[in-house]
Amino acid sequence: MKQTADISMSKLVIVFARAYRSLAEFLEGGVYLRGASFMDFMILEALLHKGPLTTSVIGSKIVQLPNAGMRQAIARLNRRGLIRRQENRNGASKDVFELTEEGYKQVTRLYEAHEKDIEAVMCILSREERTQLWQILKKIGFQGARLQHIRYSDRRGGLAPWQLRRVTDYMTERVADLVRLKELADQIGLSASQFGRAFKVSMGITPHRWQINLRIQEAQELLREEGALSLAEISLATGFAEQSHFTRAFREVVGVSPGAWQREHRL
Repeated sequence: MKQTADISMSKLVIVFARAYRSLAEFLEGGVYLRGASFMDFMILEALLHKGPLTTSVIGSKIVQLPNAGMRQAIARLNRRGLIRRQENRNGASKDVFELTEEGYKQVTRLYEAHEKDIEAVMCILSREERTQLWQILKKIGFQGARLQHIRYSDRRGGLAPWQLRRVTDYMTERVADLVRLKELADQIGLSASQFGRAFKVSMGITPHRWQINLRIQEAQELLREEGALSLAEISLATGFAEQSHFTRAFREVVGVSPGAWQREHRL
């Protein structure tokens, strides 16, 4: 009897992540080619399927959008006449947005094309394979959600998963910038002191230390590259004002100097 090859969990996750990225890039690229940003499309799609929504509810449904970026996208769609604010009976505007007729036409057209792109990728699976994949992904999703709930129930006073994703994405997008505590807190509607405490409960370190670690990870990627930048250039590219500060922080996080680490890990 032919035995099935044993695939390690780590290899399985890598293949899963690569498949997800390639699928996401293909679908997002299709939206861009049809003249819309994927950010705008996600907001329009949410309004198409859920009806009128407040800004905060839109943000909770589209957690990968930084708060500032989401508000800019909503303002842009409003200016273009694709969405509009609802009004109270007295004519005052509410913080509730809905599709206009033009917005409905545009998102319907985009969504139909989006569905065709999905079909183009997923048609390689038989009906049985689609059913099996659906069942497997539901199991993985349920287990991930269960473990996430256990993790965060043990950290009372911490950030919700969507809040943590939003602020860490925000810092990742600005790895070389000085990101202040209040700026991060504003992304999820907390005061600076509330946010600082909650972040440390969730992550075990302060937001500043988390960003330093992120900068060191980015520096390691730059150090690996053939024909890498100089240490001074990498320092600036990752947000350190001085090479000495970069070297000291790198040694604190990694345990060796940038030069020593590079000699061991250059591609």
